[in-house]
Amino acid sequence: MATVKELKATARPKAGKGAARAERRAGRIPAVIYGNNQPP
Repeated sequence: MATVKELKATARPKAGKGAARAERRAGRIPAVIYGNNQPP
């Protein structure tokens, strides 16, 4: 049986490689979230 996990997400103020690297250095995981025709 599958388990459901809840994730917390926030929009990043900047995009690009440098901003993603800064997120990783801060201990966060940069990602793109799609789904259900709703805004991020």
